[in-house]
Amino acid sequence: MAIHIAGQVIHLVITTLVLSLALFAYERSIEPLYGSVSTAYYLAHVLYGASTVAYFAPAPSLAVSQLILAALLCAAPTTTYWVAVLTGRYGDPKLGPLVTHLVVVAPIFLVGTSMHLNSRLIPSSPPALEFGVKSQLFYYVPFLAVRMYLSQHPGFQSMPEDLVLLALGALSLIMWRITTFMSKPEAHQGRVQSNTGYFNILLLIAAVIIPTMRAPTLRHPLSEPYNHPKFPLRIISSVQSTTGLIVVGEALPLAINDSITAVQSMRYLRASHSLLGGVWIGDRVATLNDASPVVDSQGTPLGDSVYAAFVLQEAARLVDNTEIGKDGKWENTLIIGLGTGISASAFSRHNISTTIIEIDPAVYAAARLYFGLPDPGPNRVFLEDAKGWVTRKRKSLATDIEPKQELYDIVVHDCFSGGAVPNHIFTLEFWDNLKAIMNPEGVLAVNVAGRASSNSSHAILHTLQKSFGGCRVFHDALQELTEEQYQNEFINMVIFCSVSPRPLSFRPAVESDYLNSYLRERVLSSLPEREVDVVRITGGSSLVPEDDDDDKWLLTDLRNPLGEWQKTEALGHWKVMRQVLPDIFWETY
Repeated sequence: MAIHIAGQVIHLVITTLVLSLALFAYERSIEPLYGSVSTAYYLAHVLYGASTVAYFAPAPSLAVSQLILAALLCAAPTTTYWVAVLTGRYGDPKLGPLVTHLVVVAPIFLVGTSMHLNSRLIPSSPPALEFGVKSQLFYYVPFLAVRMYLSQHPGFQSMPEDLVLLALGALSLIMWRITTFMSKPEAHQGRVQSNTGYFNILLLIAAVIIPTMRAPTLRHPLSEPYNHPKFPLRIISSVQSTTGLIVVGEALPLAINDSITAVQSMRYLRASHSLLGGVWIGDRVATLNDASPVVDSQGTPLGDSVYAAFVLQEAARLVDNTEIGKDGKWENTLIIGLGTGISASAFSRHNISTTIIEIDPAVYAAARLYFGLPDPGPNRVFLEDAKGWVTRKRKSLATDIEPKQELYDIVVHDCFSGGAVPNHIFTLEFWDNLKAIMNPEGVLAVNVAGRASSNSSHAILHTLQKSFGGCRVFHDALQELTEEQYQNEFINMVIFCSVSPRPLSFRPAVESDYLNSYLRERVLSSLPEREVDVVRITGGSSLVPEDDDDDKWLLTDLRNPLGEWQKTEALGHWKVMRQVLPDIFWETY
């Protein structure tokens, strides 16, 4: 009896591990098409429902369950991709993932959970109690394992998710073979042995077929550029990294009378289902005064940024309410969140020493190789989370008896991705630590994307005001925004704050600020017209730190609802991304 129970426990542990890894690989597979927020929106409900249904539904034999599970896991790479692709074309970031979950992952969890409900590990316990505990075990353990360990472990981050699913399918097939043999009574062992050849042939066929069932996506990392056979699209690089799938692609020039999309001659940087930036290429490269354009590592000419927000960040150089600003003696810039490196490159071209903090090594590599980011120099690049780096930097300054470390004159904080932000680097404590490593006359530029009237925008601005005391907001739209657009549309804004107690002011832009860029000329020369009245963001509240409503909008390490507030923004951002680029661009990675 003890040996029998021990075998069941081992089988239970293996199945739990299989479901945990399957969930991890499934989420990784669907996020490039739906993003993390949309993927997670109904996922917990589906998993809980599947494990609960297994409690009430009749369960097939263990051997049959193993075979069904093997088939579902082997089919998962292909079914996940195509179901997500087809549902994504309907444009619903909540319903699409829900349907995909129900088709792909719910059956896997239903079968995986039901496999062990009929086994009795504790004979003296009430069956209903043991069955109920097991059904919840198969929900909580995989769900928590993915979030607390698998998704954070570097070893798992580099695994191709489709190979993980196929390997789990092969393992389940082997377990089916073992279970089939072990479950037969001794009197029937001879018959089972006579069928050994039959089983071995099935396993041999599976060994040949399973490797061909990989997801219909590109291999990661991509060994060579991929040209789409039917659309004017090229993928230069595609690699799984810290923050998701990092893709560098190009919208190629359109053929005559080609109406697939108006997007052409553009190189873009993508992280899962979000654009981190892009530049014009080919016949859309143009410069002021016929100056030589910026080039990438291969010498390919690059044009202006596709997004004006990155150029708007450079307006930090125009701040003139301090002696540094009046004299234009900006020496050190800190970039938190690199993207394609547009603003970082510009500060370098203005001969300002630039330090970069970027959490994803693949993003930094892409900026250097494909978007013309110059080498910042030794000890100027830190590939890690900004909160820990800023905290250590402040402590090192505080403990240095004779401080020789530089303070930053300009800090650009641009950490928006996928419709949301890492909320732990938008708190009062983070801004106070950041302020401590800035020059007393320093300037902070914070990129915020979303609806101006949203809770997220309100809270971010309010918390910055609490820390810095004086901020101004500007938008990057190339035309004047209407009241309806401020209320309902997804817009890019940059909040400028100064460490100095003097009121924040900007000098007029001059030709040397433009770096021979038409976009910089247009954005920086029209800065006064781009200012956003803070009332549009706060809805009329004063933003005075002593305001009675202070606690509601103040983001701290202990109270930070930013992540929850931004779920709605992320769903809206998904729709915006599908408007910026056609479906085929998101489906090719």
